[in-house]
Amino acid sequence: MKFIAGHRYEFEYIVTDNSLYYLDILFNYQRTLRFKMKIDN
Repeated sequence: MKFIAGHRYEFEYIVTDNSLYYLDILFNYQRTLRFKMKIDN
């Protein structure tokens, strides 16, 4: 994960299902962050 100025984060993540729209980050089983996914082919 890399931080880009302006509260933008960039991930490199291998996606096996192209229907993934969001990535949720959990803390103590509670969602704390939600990222909308953009899949580049």
